Amino acid sequence: MEQRNSIPLLLTYISYQILLAIFNIFYNQSHNFYLLETIIGILCMLVIVYLNHRFSFKNKLEHKTIKLKSILLWSILGMVGALIIQIGLSRIESELFHFSSYSANTNLLLEIVHHYPYYILIPGITAPVMEELIFRKVLFGNFSRFIPFLPAALVSSLLFSLAHMDGHFLIYASIGLLFCYIYYRTGTIITSIFNHIFLNLFIILLSSL
Repeated sequence: MEQRNSIPLLLTYISYQILLAIFNIFYNQSHNFYLLETIIGILCMLVIVYLNHRFSFKNKLEHKTIKLKSILLWSILGMVGALIIQIGLSRIESELFHFSSYSANTNLLLEIVHHYPYYILIPGITAPVMEELIFRKVLFGNFSRFIPFLPAALVSSLLFSLAHMDGHFLIYASIGLLFCYIYYRTGTIITSIFNHIFLNLFIILLSSL
C-alpha cells in the first residue's frame, strides 16, 4: 500500500519536470519562462503536499513524534553540516581532481533571483519541499523497505545528485546522504524539508551580501 500511495507524488514530480522542459523549448529561459516555472512550481508543490496528505502513508522511517523545537534544532544543525560538507568536498575536488569550485547550478539560480526576485520561491521553498518528499520520503523511504538503510540512502542520494545536473555529484550526493540521515534520525520528513529550506535560503542570502 505504501508504494502505491507514493506513486501519485512521483508522477506529479516527473510531470512537473517534463512541463518545464517543454516550456523551456518555447520560452528559452526568458522572463516568461521563469514566471511560468515559479507559478507551476508553486502549484505542483501544493499538489504534491496535498497528495502526501490525501494518500497518506508512513514508511518504517516515520515512527517518532518530535517537538517543533527539536525539528528546528536538527534543521539548523543539518544546515551547518551541509555547509561544512560543501566547503570540505569542494576543496577536495579542487585539490585532488582539479575541479572548479564554480557551481553552474547555484550561480544560475543566484543570477535569476537577482533579476527576478520572485524566483526565490523556487530554490527557497518549492524545490526543497518537492525534493524532500520525492527523494527522501518516496525513494529513500520505499527503498529502505527492501534493502538496508545505507544502500537505500546511497541510491536515493545518487538520484538526487544526478537530478541537479551540476557536475559536483559528490557534493550533492553527500548532502543527500546527510538529509537521509536526518530524516532517519528524526523520523519525520518535516525536519529534512526545513533543513533543505534553511540551507538554500542561507546560501542565497549570503551570496547576495
